[in-house]
Amino acid sequence: MCGYTDFTPGAMLNASEADFKPVYSNPFSLGTRGQQAAIYIAVDSPLTMLCDTPSRYMKEKETTGFISTLPRSYEETVCLDGSMGEYVVIARRAGNNWYIGGLTDWNGKEVEIAFDFLGEGDYNLHLLRDGANADKNAQDYVLEDKTVRKGESIRIRMASGGGFAMKLIKKYTLPEGKGLYIPEEWEGQDPNDPESQWSYHRMYCTDNVAIFWQKGFGADPAEAPELGGQPMTWDLQ
Repeated sequence: MCGYTDFTPGAMLNASEADFKPVYSNPFSLGTRGQQAAIYIAVDSPLTMLCDTPSRYMKEKETTGFISTLPRSYEETVCLDGSMGEYVVIARRAGNNWYIGGLTDWNGKEVEIAFDFLGEGDYNLHLLRDGANADKNAQDYVLEDKTVRKGESIRIRMASGGGFAMKLIKKYTLPEGKGLYIPEEWEGQDPNDPESQWSYHRMYCTDNVAIFWQKGFGADPAEAPELGGQPMTWDLQ
């Protein structure tokens, strides 16, 4: 992707091309909620922000939770599909996980994504996409979860001015012959879900010890944010 962009994603008030108008006291975005989420992945930026008010993010916890778990940096980028000035589908890898963002112009677009780039094993797919009514109601979106593997594919329809954001999280399986002690406080949590307080996706293993860290440290504790002005980073090695 190239060219200028007003990179202020994360709007919770969304409007179609027909409904949009400038409102200084209550601003909203052009395009769908799915497109707002997709921008965080598809557009490369050294400084990512949330442009809306804290109160709206508190009300829109599903979207906020999805956005907040996206990585701050990636190790590999692949353009899966696109046409200049019309639509684009970008995949980015962070560790063993992949993140895909798709955006289209005011013409709706259906794309097929083949998961040939995945590694072996199962992946948890978490998808935020345009809802059935997103062409008219740009705030309409759907969250979907399923398990996928390399060689499979999925078709996604993007509404007018729409898009989607997808997380492909590698499922962790313990080595043969190994077990894991589960503390009582883990009851009701799914360690395969990166949204859980304790997750296999925030874990480091030696031959006999597994180290977990909470969501606040991020995907990599070596890049953990400061807390009260104090560094919270630590090196797994």
